[in-house]
Amino acid sequence: MIWEKFVMVPTLTVVETTHYSMVNIPFPAVTVCDTERVYLPKTENMTDLLILRGFNKSEIKDFYKSFTDIQRKGYKPEPSVRKIHALLEDIGYPLKVLLDTLKRPCSEMIAECTWRSKSHNCSEMFRPVFTINGHCCQFDIPYFRRHAEKQTNFISGLDSTEALDIIVYGQHNIDDDSEGYAMLYVYDRKDKVTLLDSFISLTPESYFDVNIYVWAIDSSPSVKALSLSSRKCILETDKGEAAGFYEGCMTRLILRRVVNECRCLPFDYTGYNIRISCCFHY
Repeated sequence: MIWEKFVMVPTLTVVETTHYSMVNIPFPAVTVCDTERVYLPKTENMTDLLILRGFNKSEIKDFYKSFTDIQRKGYKPEPSVRKIHALLEDIGYPLKVLLDTLKRPCSEMIAECTWRSKSHNCSEMFRPVFTINGHCCQFDIPYFRRHAEKQTNFISGLDSTEALDIIVYGQHNIDDDSEGYAMLYVYDRKDKVTLLDSFISLTPESYFDVNIYVWAIDSSPSVKALSLSSRKCILETDKGEAAGFYEGCMTRLILRRVVNECRCLPFDYTGYNIRISCCFHY
């Protein structure tokens, strides 16, 4: 049985020391995303424009809801929604620009930021990023290091209440004006691998404690030369879009489905010999 397992999964590991410095373990990237793609305080000018173009409040509300509803299987936008998107694209507001215009700024999403028990300006810790879930706010050590004081300790873990503490503002739902939740993703420091297969829901007035445990494994060059399917572990030299990476794999599967169904690609994506960007009125 042991030999058979070795033949199927030939992994050789040599433990040279029982001590591994925390300095060598990078803190992961933490990304916070809204469930709502539209930040209502940013809609005032857009609403005024659409009213001038003859759309009523119900049609405009359906338009704002479409940014989130489009994620639902079987969703079909109302004719008025298609018309609004087509109109806005004609006057210089394609979907990508709309998402950027109507997003919630990180300053309105992240309320307080603490690193190793010391408060910091959140703009020095979180930066806006564009993901498959829309515009989000991300903390990562490379960005934080560029803005933090020179004496800042970037080591993750080992007391000082470990590392990152944040307070996140909720956002009101467009449907019923109730306070919604945010989504938290945990990536490796290079945004290549999701350390969690799904997001963590951050509900209003709730406390969450997320602990990431790591194991340091030092492998020989012969193990590193094995294919990902054989060694069954991810190395720094692996490409992020490989099938062994959960987020990269899921993104590729989603895009393949989109191309097959719609014959177009979401903006900011390339490949599949498709040059047409998806939009609401196609």
